[in-house]
Amino acid sequence: IYTITHNKESDDQLVDFTGCPTSYNINSTTTLGTPKRAGYTFKNWLVTAVDYTPFKDIKTPWSITTYPAAFSLNGKNGNITVVPQWEPTPYTATLKLNGGYLYGDRDATADINIPYTVEQTLALEQNLQKDYHTFEGFYKVTATEDNSSWQVSDTLYDSRTPFDAGSYGNVTFTAQYTPIPYTITYIVPQGAYCIETQSFNYTQAVNLATPVYTG
Repeated sequence: IYTITHNKESDDQLVDFTGCPTSYNINSTTTLGTPKRAGYTFKNWLVTAVDYTPFKDIKTPWSITTYPAAFSLNGKNGNITVVPQWEPTPYTATLKLNGGYLYGDRDATADINIPYTVEQTLALEQNLQKDYHTFEGFYKVTATEDNSSWQVSDTLYDSRTPFDAGSYGNVTFTAQYTPIPYTITYIVPQGAYCIETQSFNYTQAVNLATPVYTG
């Protein structure tokens, strides 16, 4: 029986080695297996150390090189130390403009797709506008994958502040706007009574005030 020691490139990595064998023999039919790491895609195993027992092991040497997850252990021998190699998984943040458009271009109403990885900051578009509204930012509405760091919520995010590296998974944000408040100021002739001002916004129906004459 030989041992397979799984090491990480650094202690801060959270790696799931479930399903990756920790021992084998020369007749084993299993493979090295595929580890998992959030935000990354496994590439291959790097053998970093090999330990043979002189005059005992049948020499079917391991090389200090990389091996795929599907590499069969059959016919191999010796204790080995392996380190998984990774590449960041590409993800997409989709921004729904929710009736708005890119600043200065009323025809630019299509969703904006921003590629990112777990190693990158994620900056959301901030030059948006909507007629008679103020752009407030984005709220996160859905994470499209189970294996994601995003959580479904109605939290409003300031588009001027990027997300730090470390997020992963495809995610959709929706732009949020607040109707701009307007004021109607009434100027009435002497002898009439009327409210001085009336507030409204673009989404509201407005009935103008009727002045009342006294006397």
